[in-house]
Amino acid sequence: MSVQFADARGQFSGFSVIYSELDPDDPEDATPASVVCLHCLLEDGDAQLARGLDLARVHGQVDFDPESGEWFVPGVSRARRASAHA
Repeated sequence: MSVQFADARGQFSGFSVIYSELDPDDPEDATPASVVCLHCLLEDGDAQLARGLDLARVHGQVDFDPESGEWFVPGVSRARRASAHA
């Protein structure tokens, strides 16, 4: 899962949530998309999604690592993430 945040525009919250892996360079990867209100997203989501939204608001984008069960900022090395938690 990946969550991005940019300044809100009009009726949109500024959040983008991607629930699946996708390859933007592959024209055959037809990942479906839909617009969901933030209230509905929070109502149907869980604690992990809420944490991802909070972190994305601070960092701009975060991704969820299902193996470790943690959110991380893309481009930040594992070693640097580990030292931040030490």
